[in-house]
Amino acid sequence: MMMCVDVAYSGSSAAACGVAFNSIFSHTPASVHTAFMKGVTGYVPGSFYLRELPVIVKLLEAMEQLPDTVIVDGYVWLTDNRPGLGAHLYTRFHGAIPVIGIAKNPFRGHFLHKTVTRGHSSRPLYVTAAGLKDSEAAEIVRRMAGKYRIPDMMRTAHMTAKCLIRRPETETEEQGG
Repeated sequence: MMMCVDVAYSGSSAAACGVAFNSIFSHTPASVHTAFMKGVTGYVPGSFYLRELPVIVKLLEAMEQLPDTVIVDGYVWLTDNRPGLGAHLYTRFHGAIPVIGIAKNPFRGHFLHKTVTRGHSSRPLYVTAAGLKDSEAAEIVRRMAGKYRIPDMMRTAHMTAKCLIRRPETETEEQGG
């Protein structure tokens, strides 16, 4: 099982959504997992992980079984092999879960990514990884279900996290798909 994870914010609160799927060709989630956290760190340039990592860890630790691979909205590695969100997640789980990062915008000075174009978009996605080769990660992202630039499962995680932050009374949930 693979999982796309995204986080949304409102003030100092964060909501994470993890969309689990069985195949890169899946258009429908196998399950959806969510977590909510209050008191998250504000945005710190170059340290995006400080804001997102805690709620993603909460989401994953609440699961009965960890996914085989996690795909995050952001970079795994920053300039000069500095760890980004994905690398911090990979380290947090002691390398047990490969992490793929999908970034929509280039990171200034970053050249260690693979670019992937999808659908009819000419704008690339920037792919980095920990626990597998960047070229393998790029191929996974390229082949993931969806006819648009952003794979369907990542779009679902993004939209669900945005909806969840609007109803913060929910702490953690799981829904079968």
